[in-house]
Amino acid sequence: MQNFASLRNRLNRMIAALGVATLTVIVACFVAVFWILSLSSQRLDESEAAGQARLIKSVTDDYVRDLAKAVGDYTAWNELYEYFDKQRDPKWEQLNLGPYLASTFGIGRAFAVTRKGEIVYSYAAGFDAPPKLSPSEIETLRNLARLAFRAEKPDRQVGVAGMLEFESGPALTAASTVRMSSLRGRSHVAFIEARFYNRSFLDDMGHDLGVRDLRIARGRADGLALKAPDGKASGLRLVWAPSGSGSAYLRRVLPMVALVGAAAVVALLGLAFVWWRVFDHMRVAERSVNEAMLRASAARARAAEETSKSKSAFIANMSHELRTPLNAIIGFSELVLSEALGPIAPEKYREYIAAIHKSGHHLLSIVNDILQVAKIEARGSEINAEPVAVDEVVRDCVEMLGVLADKRAIAIAVSPATESLKVVADRQALHQILINIVANAIKFSPERGSVEISWSARGVQCELRVVDHGCGIPPETLRNIGKPFVQAEGAYARKYQGAGLGLTISFLLAQAMGVSIELKSAVNAGTTAIVTLPLVEAQCAAGSLAA
Repeated sequence: MQNFASLRNRLNRMIAALGVATLTVIVACFVAVFWILSLSSQRLDESEAAGQARLIKSVTDDYVRDLAKAVGDYTAWNELYEYFDKQRDPKWEQLNLGPYLASTFGIGRAFAVTRKGEIVYSYAAGFDAPPKLSPSEIETLRNLARLAFRAEKPDRQVGVAGMLEFESGPALTAASTVRMSSLRGRSHVAFIEARFYNRSFLDDMGHDLGVRDLRIARGRADGLALKAPDGKASGLRLVWAPSGSGSAYLRRVLPMVALVGAAAVVALLGLAFVWWRVFDHMRVAERSVNEAMLRASAARARAAEETSKSKSAFIANMSHELRTPLNAIIGFSELVLSEALGPIAPEKYREYIAAIHKSGHHLLSIVNDILQVAKIEARGSEINAEPVAVDEVVRDCVEMLGVLADKRAIAIAVSPATESLKVVADRQALHQILINIVANAIKFSPERGSVEISWSARGVQCELRVVDHGCGIPPETLRNIGKPFVQAEGAYARKYQGAGLGLTISFLLAQAMGVSIELKSAVNAGTTAIVTLPLVEAQCAAGSLAA
């Protein structure tokens, strides 16, 4: 009776402690979930705001570039140059010149300013006669015209663009000098176009970008700073209302989390009530339990004797079963330690380490090639086209592969062109292409053979040739060269390990640069690799003709 009461008291204390612990855990979980949701919503808001800022900056930069290009293209119009250079027709200007710009490019204002600062043409969309300019606006236009005259280039038409503020509001403004399409002659007039960022334009822009309340603000620290045509800060900023998707999500989810927490607390209280009813029932049945315990004592005594016999039999059987495998383990261990079957040879370890080192380097090169192929096929290779001297790239390649060539006694013969040729290419990509091609030529050339490297101009292009006299490539394999994991030699005749990714990388880099690689080969007659690149002089000539 006293033991049962003591057990009941201990259970009561345990239940109380468990209830407090459970309640603490529920509250802690609720706080943790709220903190995680709050942090996640904040990160979501920050990520969304950063994405919107990048998108708006990209679109704004595109507007600036497009307007600068539009005014540059428009001012390189022979008829416009001749019109401002000869007798002008004001009536025609108001009916055709400005309205054409407004309908085609969405221009709100247009001006023509001479080198002396005289405004010889002014147009305002929606007005029969353009509004009178204030002194500050006149000075702003003169400064912009001077900036356009200073930015004038002899080889191409250049437009300057940025944000300016007029009396009627902020406007994206671009200017360029009026010149002949051939760019000959000295310009006398700078043409200025302004696209106003009014409420309608900003609303349309915000709707396209998926942002709310897009507007121009002054003196704000947030938003996107807008630059003036001279590249300096204009004092204007493009601001918008953050979408707050994360905060909105938190507001939607938080009531549900609170409801779940309240339900957990109610469930805990219900469990406590059930336990109280159980213990109350236990007090009523206490005497019955004691009587049952007395009756069960005799049964437990009989069961204990039978259990003792069964336990003894189990221990005997298991001792035999465990001893047999243990004897075998101990015996074989002693046999190995005593070197009864022969000594252990630790000198083989050096060979194993060398094999592991060589295999590791080989595996690393394969993994690096696979990663590079995956990177190029996914993002594209970032190509930085620039003038590159072919002889410099060839010289660097020969120096890097000199050790491999000397190891196999391969002579690398370089036949320089009569003049140093410069091509338009990415230096690093061209270097890697040539390294892969020459390395293959060295590896598949017979010992004491030779590899020839030469280059020459072919019209507007440069042909860079790498010739070896090795095993050659079968026609069926040559058709698949450049595909991943395709090797030149047959599967049974390969002398060099590799994943077959060197030429794949070369073909991908060549494709990204816009150049071509051609392989000519015959079995047992060698292989010729031809890399065709555009010459710098040809690119310059093409650019001049296009301008």
